[in-house]
Amino acid sequence: MAKRSDPHYQPGELDQVRNKLGPLGDEEAKKMADLFGGEMGNEAADAAIEESYQQLRRRSQPGHASALRRPAQERRIRARQRLHRSQAQLWLAASAAA
Repeated sequence: MAKRSDPHYQPGELDQVRNKLGPLGDEEAKKMADLFGGEMGNEAADAAIEESYQQLRRRSQPGHASALRRPAQERRIRARQRLHRSQAQLWLAASAAA
């Protein structure tokens, strides 16, 4: 994979240019790229979006307190909770009968 260069454009700047050009077909886009040169420009990320990605990356690390649980873990937890509830109901019924 090619290494990305530093961002050349401000957030939203490339969208403004695309909107000014209007809709382009594949053939027309290739023709324009050949005519103007094919250099790829990178757009800088919005600071708020970049921060949210960083937080998501930190939270998704193994062992983090807010790491997302997997479906198998959720099933085991629910099964354990049902077991504890049924044991509590049996204990209450036994103590009420005594």
